[in-house]
Amino acid sequence: VERTLGDGFGILLVPCLLLSFRNYSIRLTLMEEQQRQILQLSRQHAEEMNAVHSRMAEALAFSIASKTQLSGSQLHRSRIYCQELGLLFQLPPDRFQALETASLLHDIGNLAVPAHILLKPGKLSPEEFETVKRHAGIGADLLTMVQFPYPVVPIVRHHHENWDGTGYPAGLQGDEIPLEARILAVVQSFVALISERPQRHALPPAEAMEILHAGAGTRFDPQIVKLLQDHLQRFEEKVARTPDRLRMNSLRQETIP
Repeated sequence: VERTLGDGFGILLVPCLLLSFRNYSIRLTLMEEQQRQILQLSRQHAEEMNAVHSRMAEALAFSIASKTQLSGSQLHRSRIYCQELGLLFQLPPDRFQALETASLLHDIGNLAVPAHILLKPGKLSPEEFETVKRHAGIGADLLTMVQFPYPVVPIVRHHHENWDGTGYPAGLQGDEIPLEARILAVVQSFVALISERPQRHALPPAEAMEILHAGAGTRFDPQIVKLLQDHLQRFEEKVARTPDRLRMNSLRQETIP
């Protein structure tokens, strides 16, 4: 009798266990689906926020360019070069986004520099140069208030540091300088050299590259200079086939009655 009761209890227990397992599986599936939905919403929110920050960076970049007489094409080229070098260094997404944003906003501190100094056609006096040097720290402090969700501030603060430690504002050298700031230093200098400026005419790319090589190991990270030279033609092809949103925004502004 005891064996019969035991067998009967076992037979009854199996469906109960199966039912419990089925209910658990259903709950687990529902939880996984909820987590997927939350993750999808989080990703969508992150993408939307990145788009907002990107548009804000472009708007700020347009304001900077208007004061410093930079063209949208210069900023467009800087952005593409920085993107491509960031890919070569396999930067993680947050650092890649920070570098792209810094390529547009690195000189935002120049908004606090008097225009007669920024646009002076001749050589700056020591006092004027000290005024210009403050733009890196001012720009970093301004961007701290924006609270970008990626580390753009250190790039802006240190993009005028030199490889040999003679730059500003902190006198960092070598690998002490954030990689993204070293990339931006090379890109910014090259784009400036091949562009028309109040102080001088644009240089041919080959001549500009010679100047960068002369500064490799003192002003610039030698590895980044070499990468720029090795991939310059491909970068320029990317610049040519990529829509220049800054230039298009500039044209729209000019056509507003």
